[in-house]
Amino acid sequence: MVSQYWQDREPSLGEVVFPFNIHENDRTQIRDNIVEGIIQCPESIRAQLTVCLRAIIKHDFPGRWTAIVDKIGLYLQSQNSGSWYGSLLALYQLVKTYEYKKAEERDPLLAAMQIFLPRVQQLITQLLPDGTIFSVLIQKQILKIFHALVQYSLPLQLINNTVITQWMEILRAVMDRDVPPETLEVDEDDRPDLVWWKSKKWALHIITRLFERYGSPGNVTKEYFEFADFFLKTYAVGIQQVLLKVLDQHRQKQYVTPHVLQKSLNYLNQGLSHSLTWKHMKPHMQTISQEVIFPLMCYKDEDEKLWQEDPYEYIRMKFNVYDDHALPATAAQSLLCKAARKRKEVSGEPH
Repeated sequence: MVSQYWQDREPSLGEVVFPFNIHENDRTQIRDNIVEGIIQCPESIRAQLTVCLRAIIKHDFPGRWTAIVDKIGLYLQSQNSGSWYGSLLALYQLVKTYEYKKAEERDPLLAAMQIFLPRVQQLITQLLPDGTIFSVLIQKQILKIFHALVQYSLPLQLINNTVITQWMEILRAVMDRDVPPETLEVDEDDRPDLVWWKSKKWALHIITRLFERYGSPGNVTKEYFEFADFFLKTYAVGIQQVLLKVLDQHRQKQYVTPHVLQKSLNYLNQGLSHSLTWKHMKPHMQTISQEVIFPLMCYKDEDEKLWQEDPYEYIRMKFNVYDDHALPATAAQSLLCKAARKRKEVSGEPH
């Protein structure tokens, strides 16, 4: 009802009666209480309330509802940790509303994030040593907020070299920490949904996006020239070392989720374009090719079994880009092709 009837609507041409919409008095009541509702409600209805909140923000922020910034800030600054997750969900809806808007249309969001970004950075730094499920759930939500903030447009007025250094340390720590060993008792198909792996997935979404879109000199628009140079020289190699460790864990048959494996391979793919990152990748490339890429691309016994039993399902699983099982093999193939094309020593061709 909120999604459909929130905004004021005019009657269609030739109609006299105004179409129904929620009355402003009722809208005021909803605006005044929905953030508290998201914080306090049972998990079973939280998703529906966040959808309603997104619709309200879309129509009313900043015009009719600048107070949402103060409301989220109140609960986010609270010492009561029980209010953090719900207020972060509310903040996520605000950021998502502006995620794909042009840079010049994001001023209301950026004004709000001047307040919120230092707080969420402080909060995730405080929580990083705590690997309990509630703590990591909050960390994951903060990573999702940061990803939505930077994935389409990087607000350099908010994220200077000092700020990005703090965030890169956070992202590196998330990627470098161990997943609790008891997660191995969970069915393998269900492990990607565990919050510890999801937090790594979102950290990698941010890392690869920063490198691909803003951090690769020669491949960025003019406003990011300085950032790209700083990113490559300061962080690219350090992050790459962490992701080489992830690939080595997979090589040693330790469990790594398909998304994390795929994004790690994608990061190395981007690193092939730069001599600095290639220099540190090169000593590992033969091992990666033989013991990571080749097994991922191989036709296995279970592939043959599935092909014989259900060729349609085989094709769907292997070539559906939205299927988790297809992700690492596709990323491995892309990495190998680019390495052979850009770095001739990989394919054994003479220099």
